[in-house]
Amino acid sequence: MELWLLLILIACIGFVASFIGAVMGGAGLITIPFMIMFGLPPQVAIATNKIGIFGMGLGALHKYWKAKKIVWNLVIPLSVIGIIGAFIGSNTLVRANPDFLSRVVGVIILIMLPFVFLKKGAGIAKKIVSTKKRLLGYALFLIAAFWSGLFGGGAGIFYSYIYIGLFGLTFLQFKGTNRIPLTILNAVAIIVFAINGFVNILYAAVIFPAMALGSYAGAHVALKKGNAWIKGFYIVFVVVSAIKLIFF
Repeated sequence: MELWLLLILIACIGFVASFIGAVMGGAGLITIPFMIMFGLPPQVAIATNKIGIFGMGLGALHKYWKAKKIVWNLVIPLSVIGIIGAFIGSNTLVRANPDFLSRVVGVIILIMLPFVFLKKGAGIAKKIVSTKKRLLGYALFLIAAFWSGLFGGGAGIFYSYIYIGLFGLTFLQFKGTNRIPLTILNAVAIIVFAINGFVNILYAAVIFPAMALGSYAGAHVALKKGNAWIKGFYIVFVVVSAIKLIFF
């Protein structure tokens, strides 16, 4: 395939994946397999995808900020926890193969689905949660950030469980609030990967703006449609993503 055609294809895939990611999550489950298929080693594909995810976080941030969907009292503690988790996870990827862990994550998110999203009103209206739940949320966020640094595929679903099930946020508040910690922890992972020479600069230069634009458009649709609309699609997406992680 001609290089220019390959880069256009990568940009299109990045745009579509980030549009879906801004609405439901799981952009990495789309972009990473495609980049591997286009010839990148798995670790390089994961590292390069982080550049796109970083752009995705920036692209959607303005929309959610303007719509006042960011719960600011969670931003600082989650950003700090995210930096720690992403640093450990990205350094682990430099030395490990994440294939087995991806299957474990697929099983976990499938098992957790009924406990979070099948509850009446979950993700639709903001809820007051106990201190115990909030502390558990912080602990699990460290694990989710570790997974983000290590691989990233399915991490968005983990985050949704934490924000909605343990912090009591709506879908839109989850999407808005997570933009900042996610962008920061991805920056940490990118630095680690770049130092170790895992980032494909050419692919990264194409996928960054494509995913930034896609997430901006996806955030616009999500805010327009509302929490209930997102929840219906999200449950289906979680099941499909889990099956992909387990079997493919």
